[in-house]
Amino acid sequence: MRKIRIVTYLVALFLWTTGFDTLPSIGYAVNTAEVRTTVATDSPILGSLQPCEEVVALGQDSNGTCLISYHGQIGYTQGINVVDYNTIMAILAGRAGVQKPLLLINQLAHTVYIGDSRTTQMYEAVENAEKGTWIAEAGKTYAWLPQIGIPLMDAVCKAGDKVVIQMGMNDLVKSDATTVAKQYLAYYQAMAPQWASRQIRVSILSMNPVQCVYGNISNEQIDILNGIIRGQLPSTMEFIDTNTYLKQIGYQTTDGIHYSTDTYRHIYEYISIAK
Repeated sequence: MRKIRIVTYLVALFLWTTGFDTLPSIGYAVNTAEVRTTVATDSPILGSLQPCEEVVALGQDSNGTCLISYHGQIGYTQGINVVDYNTIMAILAGRAGVQKPLLLINQLAHTVYIGDSRTTQMYEAVENAEKGTWIAEAGKTYAWLPQIGIPLMDAVCKAGDKVVIQMGMNDLVKSDATTVAKQYLAYYQAMAPQWASRQIRVSILSMNPVQCVYGNISNEQIDILNGIIRGQLPSTMEFIDTNTYLKQIGYQTTDGIHYSTDTYRHIYEYISIAK
């Protein structure tokens, strides 16, 4: 269960005397929302909540106005702007489009898996997958990662968690390995300081081998992409080389690109023991 912050006796008394039901909990902003000094909609603005920003929701009155702790001050915003954990996760998942991403949340998880169809299929193949948090959607390219994948990760990760990102295969269909690698690297390099400051250990899973040629997807292009990312990945991030591992032990595919159940289990086990 997510930790619920304690509201002091004085705050509880304040809520009771002002007609708010005491509701101390962690809330999340749905969209950008104004925070005001009083319940009046024309009262001075303290600031704005950003989408997915975590706040302490202190209470709510009969009109739906939500009382929150805002940067050490008491603030007011419309209750529809602040929702609980399960609701914000459902909203974020819905933003992915008609086909919702695989989103299995284990709030006690230490590992978060992010990726495309190879990740969704690995989830289906491995035992005890429920011990992790899975954020994945088939057919997705780079644009999905900063727009959907990482915001979902931000909503569930805590200090000490491990994140494994497996992306790039769908980008390689229409682009060359160097272009794809540089696009992902630029994002990883920009985000690495933030992840490190939150003590989140982010690893990049190598793009793994195939048994066919589709678009620009080939083992030659895969090796080029892996080499570029591995060589330029920020020092605070880890590269997990399951590509070399699978070539050493052997692997099976069902369509040239996606793997058999046993192969997915080998990948999962290798990730699990990677430091």
